[in-house]
Amino acid sequence: DLLTVVLTNNYRSTQPILDVSKALIDRNDERLVKQIDGLSKELIASNSSIHELTNPPIIKEYETQRQEMIDITLQVEKLMQQSVPPGRVGIIYKENKYGEELTQYFKLRNIPVFSKRNLNVLDIPLAQKIILLLRYLAAEHDTPYGGDEMLFEILHFDWFGIPPIEIAKLTIEVAGKQFGEGKTSIRRLLYEKANQQPKDLFSQGINPRLKNASNIIEQLIADTPNVTLQVLFENIVQRAGVLSLIMQSKEKLWLLQVLTGLFDFVKEETRRNPTLRLQELVNIIELMQKEELALPLVQVSGSDKGVNLLTAHGSKGLEFEYVFFVGS
Repeated sequence: DLLTVVLTNNYRSTQPILDVSKALIDRNDERLVKQIDGLSKELIASNSSIHELTNPPIIKEYETQRQEMIDITLQVEKLMQQSVPPGRVGIIYKENKYGEELTQYFKLRNIPVFSKRNLNVLDIPLAQKIILLLRYLAAEHDTPYGGDEMLFEILHFDWFGIPPIEIAKLTIEVAGKQFGEGKTSIRRLLYEKANQQPKDLFSQGINPRLKNASNIIEQLIADTPNVTLQVLFENIVQRAGVLSLIMQSKEKLWLLQVLTGLFDFVKEETRRNPTLRLQELVNIIELMQKEELALPLVQVSGSDKGVNLLTAHGSKGLEFEYVFFVGS
């Protein structure tokens, strides 16, 4: 009793492209045309402005991905030598990783590129470091000295600038006191050394960067129950040296975008629940990571007049004069 409506007029592609596509799609045994008798899906190019074009797709096979990238780069370079604007060229691939590598080949030949990447803020290293610090503060607020494993990693964060050898010496000393009455933790030993009076005029004491990190961490732990989550986030960015490090980076604009994306998430969650506590925020983030729920952020790079590098998903609805499907 159902009315079957079959759409066969295609206004996007030329007939050669439709024919080649059909040859590939026909290999799918689960298609409806193979399950419903009399059903046909013969697409017809119906766009009057392009339906007379007969340029067939060119299929090329390479032994390695490197050879493919080299050839694609040379083909694009040849098009530019023929006065084809780079913005009229689109290169479509499956994963962003391919585009990142191909970009390096283009840079070697001075070919301008343009790309938009849909990223997950929670997967970006800067955001992951801030989230780990939030987890540590929540753990220390719940159980003092309970976040030593996280603190070991946190002390290695580049914004503290602590020499790794100094962290190693500290952890070895803690490990040596794990048995007996002198048992301690990294945080406790770090605090004791940071506030220890010099034994004599020649005593150098603890590394100044370690001492600075200890003071920052103790202040942030003290802030945790006394300030809002937004203020706590701001204090982390300001006091820990996150913002200072970002402003010295060549990628400061992008890193500021990441920082803003994470901060906007914190603001939105506290807007929904003004009494939200740090542990609850951490639980939300961990649940998002577990269920692979992204905190989306678009990364734009290059000039909008450059060669368009995009994923198959990101290419939907776009049109280019020259199109390369690569990495398959």
